[in-house]
Amino acid sequence: MGAIFQISLKEMVRRRTLAITLGMTLLYLVAYTLTLRYAAAAVARTTNPLMRAVLVPQIATAGLYFAEQILAFFAIASTMGALAGERESGVMQVIATAPVRRGEIVLGKLLGYWTVLAAYAVALCLGVFALLRTQTGFALANLWPTLAVFTLQPLLLAALTMLGSAVLPTIPNAVVMFSLYAISLLGGVLEQIAGFTRSATLSAIGIVTSLLIPADSLYRKSVSLALAVRDNPLAGLVMIGPFGAQAPPSIWMLVYVGFYLAACVFLTVWLFSRQDL
Repeated sequence: MGAIFQISLKEMVRRRTLAITLGMTLLYLVAYTLTLRYAAAAVARTTNPLMRAVLVPQIATAGLYFAEQILAFFAIASTMGALAGERESGVMQVIATAPVRRGEIVLGKLLGYWTVLAAYAVALCLGVFALLRTQTGFALANLWPTLAVFTLQPLLLAALTMLGSAVLPTIPNAVVMFSLYAISLLGGVLEQIAGFTRSATLSAIGIVTSLLIPADSLYRKSVSLALAVRDNPLAGLVMIGPFGAQAPPSIWMLVYVGFYLAACVFLTVWLFSRQDL
């Protein structure tokens, strides 16, 4: 498994997907820096204390939200052909004939992908934290718990995408995974609206989509930790909008994500072991 891990790690570093993601991340950070500068100038000019207390935290949630979108793209795009692509090209037949179990192939690949994704997620989240602090003086709370939950989302999407790669060709798998992620985002927005309107129906739809694919729930949990929602008397105003967390997921959602990840890995190994290559 160690050899597969090293090969997957090198593949992730050499792929164009990483270079493209790096380029888009740099553009995003430049645009976010400019946004923060103008926001800080607007806050400095205003005499409204409510605007001072709400504007920058709102922009902080937007910064974390779009950073997660970059990570989601990177996670899905880099793993959509993890098994299917090599099976279609004939490479997998060569790997499978080596003295290594198929479960080790899956785990080695996944650990390689997870290593790069986790490092990228931590660097990006720290970048957003640093920009907020240097440009506005606003410090986000709970750094390490926020980093941990923020990093879970791309790991979850990578595991789910690899599961799809075990049963679907590369392009259909990408379509399915991006569609499922879009459904997750929609569910998160519906839960935000439900928290504001007290709609039981919208809340139920949001919960179902969160259970189907809990990617957006991880973002909501990370932003609630970063802004210390429970300790903020203005949380209702700060968390209004599509980027906030009107009803932050509980610790049980993180437990569910742990079982969800384990189930994805188990099913991937089981399905891949039964395939005729």
